[in-house]
Amino acid sequence: MFISFLNFPCIDITMHLLQRYPDLATISDSNGSIILNVLSKLPSHFPSGNTYVLSRKFFYKPGSMKPVRDTKLRHLSAVRLTEFVFSQASAMNDYQFYESFVSEDIIFNATSYGIVEILRICFQFFPDLVWTHIPNEGYVIQIAIKNRQEKVIRLLSKMPIICKLLVLAIDESNNTTSHLAARFYSNNKSTLGAAFQVERESQWLQVCLI
Repeated sequence: MFISFLNFPCIDITMHLLQRYPDLATISDSNGSIILNVLSKLPSHFPSGNTYVLSRKFFYKPGSMKPVRDTKLRHLSAVRLTEFVFSQASAMNDYQFYESFVSEDIIFNATSYGIVEILRICFQFFPDLVWTHIPNEGYVIQIAIKNRQEKVIRLLSKMPIICKLLVLAIDESNNTTSHLAARFYSNNKSTLGAAFQVERESQWLQVCLI
């Protein structure tokens, strides 16, 4: 029941409950969802999902900073909650448990939405999960490319050896990462234009990996 709090500005309440009853961090609700399932669908709860664009006029409006402050507090609370949940799962020291605990849906959602905080903490506690392969979707880097999530690609680039191996991987349709990057503009009618877009998207991928 407390998992529903995550859909509202009540993450602090959830965190308070978990600190008192840490076993709740690894249980699922009636739908089989755990806290991470919900968090992985809430990009606005994390710094990576911040969409605030501030102007000078904004700062001079009465009470204008309250939404910004509230957002930053929500971001901080969401990251703390994510760290707590992963730490509790890690403390159980049961590979089969955490392999099922951190489901493919969580990895897929966090990657698709570009929630790098969840992925960073996940790979910190469970490094093997960076190799997660999702049927019909591919590896993390392939999902990130399909969804244009540069922050996720940059996160992976901080793991050079792993990243290079993931870049070399192909999906079920024998597409390389370069093919996936170029697919965004596959509807171009001009052959020259399409070739230019392929080169452009390949350059985009290379820049992300720097």
